[in-house]
Amino acid sequence: MKKLFTFIAAMLLSVNSFASEEVKWGGLEWKTYENIGQWGGTWSGVDNLDWTAYDYVWMKYSGMTGAVNFGINYSEWVADHGSWVEFKNATAACEGAEGYVAIKLDKNTTYVNGDAEVDGQFKGDVYAKHVREIFIQGTSANASSITIEGIWVGTEKEYKEAAGIGEEPDVKWMNLTLNGDCEGAPESGLIGKGTMKSGAEVDVYSFVCRESGKPDYVNIIDGAGKNGTRAAVVHSVDNAANEWDTQFFITTSHKFEAGQKVHLKFDYKADANATVGTQWHALPGDYNFYIGIGDLSFKPEWQTYDEIITLNAQQASGDGGVTQTLAFNLNNNKALATNFYFDNIEFCIDETVATDEDKEIAARIGGGSGDQELILNGDCEGEDGGCLLSKNGDGGGQFIWNVQEGVGVNGSKAAVVHSISNAANGWDSQFFIYAKDHQFALGEKYKFTMWIRADKPAAASAQAHNAPGEYKHWRIITDGSNVNFTTEWTEFTYEGTVDADLVGVSTIAFNLNDDKTLENNYYFDNISWLLLSDDTAVELVTATRPMTGIRYNLAGQKVDASYKGIVIQDGKKFIVK
Repeated sequence: MKKLFTFIAAMLLSVNSFASEEVKWGGLEWKTYENIGQWGGTWSGVDNLDWTAYDYVWMKYSGMTGAVNFGINYSEWVADHGSWVEFKNATAACEGAEGYVAIKLDKNTTYVNGDAEVDGQFKGDVYAKHVREIFIQGTSANASSITIEGIWVGTEKEYKEAAGIGEEPDVKWMNLTLNGDCEGAPESGLIGKGTMKSGAEVDVYSFVCRESGKPDYVNIIDGAGKNGTRAAVVHSVDNAANEWDTQFFITTSHKFEAGQKVHLKFDYKADANATVGTQWHALPGDYNFYIGIGDLSFKPEWQTYDEIITLNAQQASGDGGVTQTLAFNLNNNKALATNFYFDNIEFCIDETVATDEDKEIAARIGGGSGDQELILNGDCEGEDGGCLLSKNGDGGGQFIWNVQEGVGVNGSKAAVVHSISNAANGWDSQFFIYAKDHQFALGEKYKFTMWIRADKPAAASAQAHNAPGEYKHWRIITDGSNVNFTTEWTEFTYEGTVDADLVGVSTIAFNLNDDKTLENNYYFDNISWLLLSDDTAVELVTATRPMTGIRYNLAGQKVDASYKGIVIQDGKKFIVK
């Protein structure tokens, strides 16, 4: 941990965003903010500082009045331009009269050295190599003051020790984004009615697009998503007058209060490199505060945003509204016309602050308050989480992680098991779904879902194991009947309650050589095993329904054979192209 600045006496910085007088401190002149850091190419009092070696930069302060932000600028000197090019800043608001305020260094987003300008930016090196300035900025209409007691850079552990931050308790996150994977129809993302600041009542969706002069809309495109799935797409207008002429909004049912947390996750990309600013709104278009989640650098390759944010008082209600929405301003480069893509959106809140409306939305998504996912990497898109194990019939009995590209739902990844044609036992080829951190107790309720198919039609028995290979009982996700595989992707679901025969179980085992003569490949994707809370559990319900032949979309509307997209027929979900 390095202390960047030591002050002989505490410096009282009278910060006034609207003052005209100049204040001099340490030879630097400023009006709306104080720059502390790198001038003339070197950091004051810090030799050869490698910012990539650290996780946080933080400030200890006291005597704060008004509202003050602590921030850093990432920027680079570009010889052809003869100037510093600022391409991102990060800020955090000081909370309370005294304490610590910290900024996490961005060591993932990249920036290019040199004189080549690409879509208005220079990209290549990681941002942390280009920390040029630290600043303190007044954000209130009235004068603010603050005493700086020190500024440090260090690891996350060092920051938490210095600030006296212990391990945070586990938070149970509640996802409030309807149709966040974009696989349903646009209507399936409808939250309900909402009232704008103007008093107008509008339909509110989990996410909407906006282009200048057009009504808000939901635009979901087949094949545009990550791994060839569906995605929300918005096109930025050319020669925009304002950076907000094209926007994308993610909205929740929850109205935030200061100090509440949001866990935000989404995949994003654009057809061209672009920097996008973010803001907090009440409902879409009802601006609240300019500091959202910072600027995002979009690239033609998919990236994932996954952060936990604590909203301060200004973010929660800065412009007199109640924050429910994150807005993306897609016309930062007003001359750039390109497509922006969003997929796998999750806007999650701490379930302890959930309202009845929030719980209703979460139940529509499929997880209620307190439901706990027991399977890691169930969508097969990440690295091995130890929960999905294959045993190929020709693999010598070894348990392996066998996930393959391009064989999953909509061309994504899936787990694959190969059965042999001359098996001695039904369990020579097996697939295990292992809730490795949970052993079921008497009376617990669970919900299991997966998507399955095979190269050839087949049936497989499903058993309960304590751990993979440790047989416990002959039933767990059926009443003893087999699980049927077809050559088309179908969804299997089951909800049940743990009885005396299943106590201690943590594994579902599929015996894929029940037909000992059938050589086949079996595919598993989008696997979820939820431990249900009492308020959402349902007793012993399977996916078996009467065969009617009637089709519905994901919004529950009846459709005919001409409908394209995901449909539900006779309890099975499949894709019509």
